[in-house]
Amino acid sequence: MKDSGTNPTKTEVDVAIEQIIAMEESADEQYDLEDGEKKDKMKGDRLKAEEMRRTAMETMGKTQKRKSEEGQSKAKKCRRSGSETVEFPKLKAEQDMDVKKQELDLKKQEQEQMVEAQNQQRDMFKQMIKQQ
Repeated sequence: MKDSGTNPTKTEVDVAIEQIIAMEESADEQYDLEDGEKKDKMKGDRLKAEEMRRTAMETMGKTQKRKSEEGQSKAKKCRRSGSETVEFPKLKAEQDMDVKKQELDLKKQEQEQMVEAQNQQRDMFKQMIKQQ
């Protein structure tokens, strides 16, 4: 069926308008897609922030309860006995005594070596005197 008074051939202007419309539609689709991604990211960030605030504001008891529910239970802390407090200085004193003992042994060895060297020098000197 032909319309009266219309031109069935498309002009350059019609083709250009159709291209512009197609480009505008594709730009709108891309904008909607990017906008949706931004909204999803913002929503995820907002949920993370709310969770962080909630965990920061909860009391120690609630934190322990939440961790035990999540399966992150850790061993209960036990108090240390008073004997452990005394053990450290005792151990430190023993280590210091061992170090001092080793130092004394080294000094003794050095002195013995010095005496031996002096004796050798004296013997050599005596031999030199005998030879003269």
